[in-house]
This record gives sequence, structure tokens and C-alpha cells, in this order.
Amino acid sequence: MKMPSMLFLRTGSRWRRLAVALLALVTATVVYATVSLTVFVLRQSADPFQQNVATWARDHRLGFVVNRLERWVHADPPSARPASSLALEGVAGTALPPSTSAVIDTVGPSSSPAPATSTPVSAAPTTSVPAGPVSLAPALQPSLDGEGVWRVLASIGASPVVWGTSIRPLVEYGSVVATAAVLDSSRLHAALFNGSEIPGKGPWKNGSRITQGALPALVAAFNGGFRLEHIRGGYVTEGRTVRRLRNGEATLAIDRDGRLALGVWGKDLTDDGSWASVRQNLPPVVMDGVVSVKKFPGTYWGDDFHRVTFTYRSAICTRRDGLLMYVAIGDVDIMLLGRALVVMGCITAMQLDINGNWPQFDTYGGFGQDKRVPALLDRRMSNASRYLRRSSKDFIALFDPATLRDGVLG
Repeated sequence: MKMPSMLFLRTGSRWRRLAVALLALVTATVVYATVSLTVFVLRQSADPFQQNVATWARDHRLGFVVNRLERWVHADPPSARPASSLALEGVAGTALPPSTSAVIDTVGPSSSPAPATSTPVSAAPTTSVPAGPVSLAPALQPSLDGEGVWRVLASIGASPVVWGTSIRPLVEYGSVVATAAVLDSSRLHAALFNGSEIPGKGPWKNGSRITQGALPALVAAFNGGFRLEHIRGGYVTEGRTVRRLRNGEATLAIDRDGRLALGVWGKDLTDDGSWASVRQNLPPVVMDGVVSVKKFPGTYWGDDFHRVTFTYRSAICTRRDGLLMYVAIGDVDIMLLGRALVVMGCITAMQLDINGNWPQFDTYGGFGQDKRVPALLDRRMSNASRYLRRSSKDFIALFDPATLRDGVLG
């Protein structure tokens, strides 16, 4: 019987060493990933586990995997069967008299667009109670109880400043439900807060939660936009340029008096030195009252395959009456989002964050107190305390300028 040659033994030994080395490498990688993910999830424990995993994966250059999974999960279009309930969260609001309704135009925009910026903030006290926005005429019949009727969500004294409603805006996709909040931004002071992950890069005066000294004056807060690596637009705040601003991008801007404005950078808004914070996300979804998505080919709207991802999305727009309106709607792709926004009266619209519970709009009870009680706009939202405790992403907070303490905001 022949004995194995020394060459064979040496070759086998090398393969065994290589196999052991590869096994050790794989084990180390798995251990590192597990520890890294665990630390990240614990640090962002207020956010859902699934969202934390997706965020961690994007942070570690696995975004292409997340994009494909999201496209697979959200590939089915919404049902035509009408939803049997709305999504406006139960609040102790006051229903406005539904004596007048705005006729929803399912074909085209208004012939006389409103300006694409909000009116200047005034801290002067007021004794009048605004009549509130005109009710939206439901697109589907029979309508649901309260559909399209605005309820007061937040007031300063006796004067309402935030109203909310819920509606099914798309006739052919009755399962799609939108919830909206209209803001009287002329009587609110806005501030951009910087998340621990997006944009990160602290320290910031306006950090990942609302400043303690500003809590008594807090009225409402809502989510910002996409992760910065998913957009071309800019981000400027507290005298720092995190990303350079780009012309043609839909833009939320806050001037040095806290006035919140929405428009297209270089068209409606310009770099005139008056802006304290500027947050861009993507090109406008709606311009001049018309869906403008097709004007911007190649834009990453929140999927990886030609816009076809039906998911929960948020947006902010300037309405035909000049008021700003936040909208959370699902499940829609970018084209259906644009169509719904036009139906709801938007002239210029900017998509904000999407998926899971990233879309979020809160109002706060206990006005004037240091401890505030958050209330969600939409029952599909969660983690109402996010902006009071810690937010991994940027957000906008709105305050009463008359009671906001000097120096508490960046």
C-alpha cells in the first residue's frame, strides 16, 4: 500500500488552514454585525426593530438590499375597494361647521394658484378666532363620518392654529386614506431640529429632541426628509452647510424670525441671506397645481425601480388658499401621491419621509407647561414621544412665538 506523498499532505494542510481562516473570518463578521446591530437598536430603542435594521443596513452600505426588499414588499397597488374607516387619530378637537365644502378637482389644478410661501410670522396677540380651512368634499360616496371636515388640533389661547382631517382622495383607489394637518404658519415660530443619525455631525443647539426650555411654547412637530445619501438637495442650519443647496429642489426654509416657507429653490425661494435653516429633499412633486414627477426623470422618489413602490408617504404643500398643509397618505407610489395632493388643493408640494412610522405629525397638550403630552395625527403613526426624547432623523417643530423664551433655540 502506497503512503500519501508529502506534497499531498502539505496541500491538504493548506486547504484546512484556509478553511479555518475563512470560518474564523465569517464568524468574526457575524459577531461584529450582531454586536453592531444590537448596539444600534438599543441606542434607537424607541424606533421599530424593522426600521432600525433597515437604517443600520443603509449605514453599512447595504442600502441596495433594503431597496430591493422594500420594492418587493410594497409592489402591490392599493385596492379599489373603499376604506371603511378614516385615519385621523381621536383627539379632543372641535369640529368646524361643514357649511362650505371645497369641491375636489379630480382633473386639473385651480386656474389661480396661491403663492408658494407662507405669510410672515407675527408674535402680536390676536383676539380673533380664524374660521379655519374650507372643508374638503369627499371624493367617494357615501362619505364616512367626518370625512373632509376639519377639526381643531391645536390652539394658542382661543385661536386655532392647527386643523386636521382625513379623507379618501382617489376615486379609483378607495382604500387609500390621507390624513392632513393645515397650519396657520403666520402665527407659529418654526425651528429645524437635527437627528442623531440624520444629519448627525453634532453638536447642535437644536439636537435630537426638543429643547427643554422651548417645551412650554411647543405646538406641533413633524418629520423631515430622506437620508442625505438618497437626495441631491442640501441641508443648511445653525450657520453650517451640511449639504450644498441646489436650484430646482423642493425646499422648506425658515427665516431668522421663525417664518416657515415652502417653495422651489431658485424660483420661489432664493439665497438672500434671510434664511436660518434650509432643508431640501427632492424635486417638487407638484408645481403650479400640476403633478410634476415626470419632469424629473432619474429622481430617487423612494424606491429603486421606476417609482413603483406603494407605501406610506408624507408631504408638505402650499394650498390654493396659501396655507401650509402636511399630508400622510398610504399606500401610494409617487404618482398617486402627487395626484392626491393636487386633489386636496396643493399648488406646490414637497415629498418628505416615507415608510413605516417615519411619517409623523404630533400636536402637544399641556400648553405652557414643562411636561407636554403628545398626540399623533394619524393612527398609522406611532412613538408619539419621539421628538420629546430622541429622534434619529431631522424634524420641524412649531412654537408659539409670543411665549417662546429667548435664546432656547438655535
